[in-house]
Amino acid sequence: MKIHIGVFAVLLILCSHFAQSSVSLILEQHYAQSGTQILVPVKVKDFNNIISVQGTIEFNPQVISFVNVQGFNLPGFNSSNFGISQTSNGKLMFSWFEANLNGQFLPDSSVIFNVVFQVIGSVGQQSPLNFVHSPTYVEVIDANFQQQQLTLVNGSVIVQQTPVLYDMTIFSESQTTLPGASILVPVKTIDFTDIVSLQGTIDFDPGIVSFTSVTGFGLPGMNSSNFGYTLTPNGQLTYSWNDPSNVGVSLPDSSVLFMLNFIVTGTSGQSSPIEFTGTPTPLEVADISFQPLTVLYSNGLVVIQQNTQWSDPVFMLDTVSGPHGAQVIAYARAVGFHEIVSLQGTINFDQTIASYINVGNFGLPGMSINDFGQTLTPQGSSVIRRNTARYCNVVFNNLSNQWISGR
Repeated sequence: MKIHIGVFAVLLILCSHFAQSSVSLILEQHYAQSGTQILVPVKVKDFNNIISVQGTIEFNPQVISFVNVQGFNLPGFNSSNFGISQTSNGKLMFSWFEANLNGQFLPDSSVIFNVVFQVIGSVGQQSPLNFVHSPTYVEVIDANFQQQQLTLVNGSVIVQQTPVLYDMTIFSESQTTLPGASILVPVKTIDFTDIVSLQGTIDFDPGIVSFTSVTGFGLPGMNSSNFGYTLTPNGQLTYSWNDPSNVGVSLPDSSVLFMLNFIVTGTSGQSSPIEFTGTPTPLEVADISFQPLTVLYSNGLVVIQQNTQWSDPVFMLDTVSGPHGAQVIAYARAVGFHEIVSLQGTINFDQTIASYINVGNFGLPGMSINDFGQTLTPQGSSVIRRNTARYCNVVFNNLSNQWISGR
């Protein structure tokens, strides 16, 4: 429903909170044995000053059967906030509203409620756990009565004989967007420790999203030459990376390995999976022992919504974090960026937390470093002026484990 288009990038050295990103609603991947019950938490991220949240969770009722909801973590939230009339058809609706209009703040990864399912499928079957917009539209509202940008992270329940212990996770984020948009799909990782090599194939629907490039490389020595583009017209991108130092690379949880860039060519209501597969390049990750690891791959989804939300452009800056002294990239993005001939403004940041380095990855025709006023960056301001429409990205250099706050 919202388009995220890169507008430019500013490079800083940082130490605290950056501008609020979109609110994330998170369902995870789960493994369970047939005949058991499983507790599925619904988690949030960037849940700040929120007074309302609603939506629908879709699942396969032939694989998992709804039992109940519990573990409510918002004022006044209880079982009466759920619609269970369609759970036999695989849809659970939820709707919460803070009666006193007091905005609620929750730490990242907080659980707002849990769904209990009975696992009734056979070994090897799986049920998606998807946020969908029907019958109850997925929506989050803050105390200013503003509808929030959303990042929907879907999950699944996989029926297995015995539990599998995974060494690490590689996952693709899901994106909700509009027809014709340019989008970035981050590929991230968890428990990435002492890794010396990885490879695999990513599938997508080329009739719905058109691949353009790979950016945002997060591994030493990784660049565009680590990717195979021959099959991208058919919806397949291959990748292969080896640690140049051969000593093993470790990354913080949720670090970006790389970003996939697409143009949305499909129409409203269509969706494209972002799926990890083993053909033609097999999925494989090895650590410093040079033994293949057991990796959990979590697929993403690009969902195309109808352009009914915005008539004017909306500009956003990402929330970014990283170790003290590191460089980070904060992407400047736009929603509803159509037929624009000029833009200008100022980006403010806390110069005691983040030290400006440069601007790059310009995404608008003719945009360059000359379109940015840098004389006030020691005081925490950068001026943007451009008389021709095009997109670019803002890059920051990170000096701590804290967030940067930008306006």
